[in-house]
Amino acid sequence: MIILLILLEAFVLFNIKTGKKNAKKIFVLLSFTQLFIISAFRGVNIGVDTKTYISYFYNIRFIDFTNLKNIPLEKGYVLLNYFLHFFSHSGMILLIVVSFITIGLIMAFIYKHSQIIWLSVYLFITLMYFYSSMNIMRQYLAISILLFGITYVRKQKFIPFLVTVILASLFHFTSIVFIIVYLFPRIKFNYKNIIFTFVLGIGIFFFLEPILFFLIKTFPQYSGYISYFESNKIGSILNFLMIFIVFMFSLIFLKRKKINISVDNNGNFGISNENVNEGAAIYTSEDKLLIYIILTAVIISLLSIRMSILGRVTDYFSIFLIIYIPNFIMKIKYGKLRSLVVLAIMLSSMLYNLIIFLYKPEWYGVTPYSFW
Repeated sequence: MIILLILLEAFVLFNIKTGKKNAKKIFVLLSFTQLFIISAFRGVNIGVDTKTYISYFYNIRFIDFTNLKNIPLEKGYVLLNYFLHFFSHSGMILLIVVSFITIGLIMAFIYKHSQIIWLSVYLFITLMYFYSSMNIMRQYLAISILLFGITYVRKQKFIPFLVTVILASLFHFTSIVFIIVYLFPRIKFNYKNIIFTFVLGIGIFFFLEPILFFLIKTFPQYSGYISYFESNKIGSILNFLMIFIVFMFSLIFLKRKKINISVDNNGNFGISNENVNEGAAIYTSEDKLLIYIILTAVIISLLSIRMSILGRVTDYFSIFLIIYIPNFIMKIKYGKLRSLVVLAIMLSSMLYNLIIFLYKPEWYGVTPYSFW
C-alpha cells in the first residue's frame, strides 16, 4: 500500500505545475511521513532485533550512569537510551527518535543527491533497506550519519569526514570501515583498476577464514559473530547477485566510446559502433566515486556468501544504490529507452522484494506488520 501510495504521489506531484523544486520537497516530506509512521509506531515483534533493543532500553534505567561503560554496546547508542529516559520510560520513544533520525537523514540524502527522487525512495523500500532499518537499528543510525560524509569526500575535507565517521562509530563500531571511501577519489579511474580490485576480492574470498579468526582475536567483543560463518548462503548469494548485476549493467551499458544508441522516427531502437561519441556516457568525479563505492559493496557482498554477517557491512556501501541507479539512468539520453530501463528496474526490484518476503520473511521479521 505504501509503495502504491508513493508512486501515486510521484505521478501527481511531478505532473502538475508546482515547480520542480517544490514538487521534490513535498514528495520527500510525504515519503518521510509515511515511512516514519510505519517505522516509529511498529510493534515490538516487527524487526528481528527490535525486541532486544526495547529490552536494552527498559533495563538501562536501572544501571548507574557511572557503570554505563560496562554495557557491551557502543557508547553513543547507550547514552542515547539513557538520555531518552528523561522524557519517557516507554520503549516507543526509542523507536520514534531512532526512526526520525534514520529516515529523516536518508530522505534528506536522497533529496540532495538523487536525480530521480521518487525512484530512489522506491528503491529504498524494494531493495530492503527500509526493512533493515527496522531491524538493525544501531547500524542504520550509523549509516544515516555516514551518508552525509560523502559531501566531505567529494570536497576532500578529511577532518569533517573523519568526525562524521567517528560519530557514526559511536552507534556501530563497524562503520569505521567507511573511512576507506576517502581514498577513492585518489584512485585513478580505469577498468584495469576495477578488474584488479574485483580479482583481489575473489582472493580474499578464498582466504577469509584465517583473516576472520585474526580479526576476532583483535576484537574479541565480536566473537559471537563467528556463528555466521558459512551460514545463510541463499540470502548472501541473492544480495551479491543483485548488486553485481546492477554494477555490471551500469559499466557495460554506459561505457564511454563503446556504443551508440539511436531512435528512429518510429520509435525503434538501434545500436551501432558508429559515431561512438554521441549518446555515450561521460563519468563525472561523483560518478567515479559512486562506482568505487558500489564496487566495494560487490566485494563485501561476495565475501558475505562465506560469512552472512558481512551482509550488514555491505549496507554501508550498497545503500548508495538508491542514488547510483537513478543517476546512471539519467545518463541515457533517449527518453523512451530511459523509461524502459526505469520500468525494468522497478519490476525487478519489486520481484526481489516479493521473493524474499514470500519465501524468507524471517530474514527481516517485518511481516505480518502490526502497530505498537
